Formats: sequence, C-alpha cells, structure tokens
Amino acid sequence: MKTIMVTGSAGFIGSILCKKMVEEYNVIAIDRKANPKFDHPNFVPIMGDISDRSFLKDTFKLYPSDVIIHCAAYSNKKIFRSINSEQFQRTNVIATENICKEAVHANSEVTFIFLSSVSVYGEKYLNKIISETDSVCPTSDYAISK
Repeated sequence: MKTIMVTGSAGFIGSILCKKMVEEYNVIAIDRKANPKFDHPNFVPIMGDISDRSFLKDTFKLYPSDVIIHCAAYSNKKIFRSINSEQFQRTNVIATENICKEAVHANSEVTFIFLSSVSVYGEKYLNKIISETDSVCPTSDYAISK
C-alpha cells in the first residue's frame, strides 16, 4: 500500500484529501495545529512545524512516503493579518524547499504535488481563464510566496 504524506492536513483542502485517501492509502498527516479527528488504522496524524528541518528529517526517516501532497501554507494576508513577509517566506517558500530536500533524501523516487494559488497571476486575470503560459504578476506576500 502506498504512503501519502499530506502537509497542511488540518486545513480545508488537506483535511478533505486525508479523509478521501485513507481508505486506499497510508496517510501521514502533518499540520502545525491539531489534525482532523478520525480514527482509522491507515491514518497517522503528526503535529509539527514544517519550517523546522530537523522535524522534517525525523518525520521522513520514520515515514518515508511515496507521494507528498503539499497543502500547507499561510494563505492570504487578509485572513492572517498578523503574519509578516518573513513568516510567509519561511513557511511558504523555505519550508517547501526543505520538504522537497528531505523527502528526496528519504525516497529518491518520491512524487511531489504542490498546491498553489491563482493569486500568483495577479488581479489582471480575475474572471478570466488562465493558462500555464500566462505571465505571473503577484501583488501580495502570499502570492509572491506561492
């Protein structure tokens, strides 16, 4: 059975993914807050800080994963007004880089799925269809970090 690690597992998307996947996969659920409360033998909730490289190293050593679905991020500053640019950078950029490095170190064949945001394209694309080839124009710390 494949092992899938979900970061941001207590968030909106992460929690739904965990609940959907736990019947078919071993799910390692990481979040800085308490994880979704459900009991299943394939579900392992872990509370920790993904910007802490030693935490990641230890976690990947214990739970080498076949797939990482990286949902964790500080989102829009309108929601998290107390978060500064440095915190966005540490969690949304540096932690993402560290997750990739530690995951590959634990399993060189790991698949990494990164969830981003339409906000990286900026306001000019509101209400328009966006293509991968469109230029980015982020206008917030959040969008820049994604």
